[in-house]
Amino acid sequence: MCGIFGLIVNEKASCNAQTYGTALSLLFRLSEPRGREAAGLALAGGSDISVFKRAVTPSRMLASQQYKQYLSDYLAAISKGPDGLFTAPVAGLGHCRLVTNGSQSIQGNNQPIIVGNVTGVHNGVIANVDELWRDAPDITPGLDVDTEVLFGMVSQALGVTGSTIATA
Repeated sequence: MCGIFGLIVNEKASCNAQTYGTALSLLFRLSEPRGREAAGLALAGGSDISVFKRAVTPSRMLASQQYKQYLSDYLAAISKGPDGLFTAPVAGLGHCRLVTNGSQSIQGNNQPIIVGNVTGVHNGVIANVDELWRDAPDITPGLDVDTEVLFGMVSQALGVTGSTIATA
C-alpha cells in the first residue's frame, strides 16, 4: 500500500522554512518504500492549498528543480517573524504511491487528489467503487482512481465552500 504522512506546525513550533522543508524530505524518504510509482505533496497555509505531484519516485521528485522551486515559493509566502520563524500555521500532506488502480502516467490519478472542496490522500483499495459511483450520481468521474469517489462523497457531505484537507 501507499505511504502517507503529514506535518503540521503552528506559530509556536519555532520552525523556519529550511527546517520544515528538511522534515518533509525526511518523511518522503521514510515513506518511499511504501510506494515508488508517484509522489505528491499538498501544502496548506492561510486560506489556500497547493498541490505538487509527479509520476516519479519520491527521491526523484525531491531532487527535481520543479519541486525545489515549488516548495521554496510556497514556504516563502508563509508569514514569518524577523527571526525567520513561521508566525502562521502550515500543513503538509504527502503521498508515495503504490499503484493499485488508475495509471500513474495520468497526472490526475496521482495523489494528493482534489475533488470539490476536498484535498487529500488515500491509502488502500476501495473494493466497492462501482457501487459507490452508482450511489453518487451527482459526482461526475474525471479520473481512473477510486479515491475520487470517496473524496467526492466527503465533499458533498460536508457541503463546504472553503478548502478542506482529508486523509483516508
